[in-house]
Amino acid sequence: MSPSLNRLDAIALCLTEEQVDLLVQIAENFLPDDAEIPNEETLEALKEAEEIASHPDRYPSFNSFEDLMREVLDDA
Repeated sequence: MSPSLNRLDAIALCLTEEQVDLLVQIAENFLPDDAEIPNEETLEALKEAEEIASHPDRYPSFNSFEDLMREVLDDA
C-alpha cells in the first residue's frame, strides 16, 4: 500500500461505487453531526497508549506525582 493512502482510502479502493454510496448514507444517518475523526497525531498517540498498556514493564511507572516530577526535573 502506498504511504499516501490511509486505511479508509485502502478500504474504499476495494469497494464498488454503490457500496461507498451506501456507507456514506449510513454514516450520514447514524453518526452524530459533531462526530470527529481522529487526525494522524491522535491515532499515533492512541497506538502508543495501547503499546504502553500492553507492555507496562517496558515503561517507567511512578508511585506519586512527586516522583514523576522529580524524574522529569532531573532529566531537564
